Amino acid sequence: MNNLDLISKLEKIGQLPPERSQDVDDFPLEEFDQHLQSFELPITLEIAKRLIKLSPPSNTGCFGVEWAILHLIESLNVQQLQDLIAHSEQNEVVDLLSIRLKNYLKKKIMVKRKNKADSTCRFKMCALLNIGLYKNKIE
Repeated sequence: MNNLDLISKLEKIGQLPPERSQDVDDFPLEEFDQHLQSFELPITLEIAKRLIKLSPPSNTGCFGVEWAILHLIESLNVQQLQDLIAHSEQNEVVDLLSIRLKNYLKKKIMVKRKNKADSTCRFKMCALLNIGLYKNKIE
C-alpha cells in the first residue's frame, strides 16, 4: 500500500480522539496505528498536511499514537515544517512540532555560534603563535 492509500484509509477512520473521551472506546486505535507504521519515509508535504489534521486536540493525547504522526511529519525539511505549522489549525501535533522545531533551531544557532567562537579563538591563537614565532625568528 502506498502513502496516498494509507492517508486515505486514515482519513476514513477519522481524527484521533482524546484518550479521556468516550469516543476512544469505539475508535479503531490499533488499525490506525498499524497504518501509521506502514508509511514510507520521507513523506511529502501534501501527506503531512493531511496527517496533521488527524491529531487529537491541543493538550490531549491518544495513548501516544499522536507521536507516530509527529515522527512521520518530522521527515520534512525545516522550511516545510515551518510552513506546515504556520498554515495548520492548532492541535496536539502542531503544538509538539512547534516546541521541537524551536528547540532544534535554538540548538542549531547555539552550535553555530560556538563553532564560530571556536574558529575565531583558533584564528587568534594561530595569529599570536605566528607573531611569537615571527618575533623569535627576528631575534
